[in-house]
Amino acid sequence: MSSYFPNLLKVIDKIASNPSSNLTILLQPYFKNLFLHEKGCNCWRIWRQRAALTLVNLEYLRQALYNAPDERVNKVIEAFMTICTKNMEQIKDAEFWVFPLEETLDRELLGDSLKVLCNISPKKHISTIEKLYCFKDDSNGLKLSINSKLESLIEDFPALVIDWIESFQLYEFKADNLQSLTLSCMVNNLELAKYLITNDSSKDDILSILDDYVVYDRPRPPPTNLIANFFDKFCVSTLSTSVHKWARQWDRYDKIPNTMKYRTIKNFDHNFFTARSLEERRILTLVCFCFLAF
Repeated sequence: MSSYFPNLLKVIDKIASNPSSNLTILLQPYFKNLFLHEKGCNCWRIWRQRAALTLVNLEYLRQALYNAPDERVNKVIEAFMTICTKNMEQIKDAEFWVFPLEETLDRELLGDSLKVLCNISPKKHISTIEKLYCFKDDSNGLKLSINSKLESLIEDFPALVIDWIESFQLYEFKADNLQSLTLSCMVNNLELAKYLITNDSSKDDILSILDDYVVYDRPRPPPTNLIANFFDKFCVSTLSTSVHKWARQWDRYDKIPNTMKYRTIKNFDHNFFTARSLEERRILTLVCFCFLAF
């Protein structure tokens, strides 16, 4: 496979100079022997192993020896998966895809190839990926192998991570990483209602997460880059306005105690200093502290 790399780089350069070229067609000759379907000899095992090995080797295009830009490498991986999908559609043998995975397959290789796939959206290749890695069999643990890779992508590519979550129902992973996903969606200007709000429970969870950040004593320095970027983009006042708006839309005021207290204090400050008499200030103070105590 390594001997293909210089030629693959030429293909990539050709695509860069001629965007109208079809990368999938150009790459087909380099992978034509990979998808031979021969009866017997556990050809399904060989097929899976070759596909996984190809993906892992394509990842080397990013490294110093070839130093291909991420965007181009991802296009090659996407084109390879398109070729893979088209060839799988031509396999009519119902027994070709055995279940569960063959014991002789290298699980580490399969896991590494899945991590490579995490760099592209799985939407066009859901069926292909499910068959290649036998995702219907949770006992093989391959879904779990991509968790660490997806976690590393949350900060910069939350939409991509959510594509994987929704494509393969990785809802336990979503629950475990909902805080980071929420902050990243906001930092990257993704609509929460479109990407993360899937039910009433998620509304409650996300409001509670954001409400925790509507406080005066934000940690300095913040513990992670993501939180630091979140603090840089959303001051307390801006965040409280957004959280209050969503709570009003979803009728979830009980989930945002910090936001309500902050807004009460801000309103009190404004009304107190615009009050026309001492008596008005006394009433405002009493009402404000009664609300906070409640």
